[in-house]
Amino acid sequence: MCEKVIEFMAQGYSKEATAAHLEISKDTLYAYIEKYPEFSDAVKEGEIKSRLFWEKLGIDGVKGEIQGFNATTWIFNMKNRHGWQDKQAVEHSGQMKVKIDSKDAGVL
Repeated sequence: MCEKVIEFMAQGYSKEATAAHLEISKDTLYAYIEKYPEFSDAVKEGEIKSRLFWEKLGIDGVKGEIQGFNATTWIFNMKNRHGWQDKQAVEHSGQMKVKIDSKDAGVL
């Protein structure tokens, strides 16, 4: 079963899709991950290979090797599937003064 997990996830599929492919429930998949270290390792390897699949797809798309490649859809997928996010840096300079009224002291 471990080889099936790795091979299926290497095609870009998620853990939950892999559970469906194996014809087991999501709960059973997670129970197997907890109970069987070799299964857990297979899922981890599958996740890495799934990410490789999606990143390669993006690289090929950006290079113009995929006709009709939709970068927006790919970015949306990567944000949801792999936790990508737009970086937003906030900088503050200068001093900050805080005034606490005595009637509010001790109240959070």
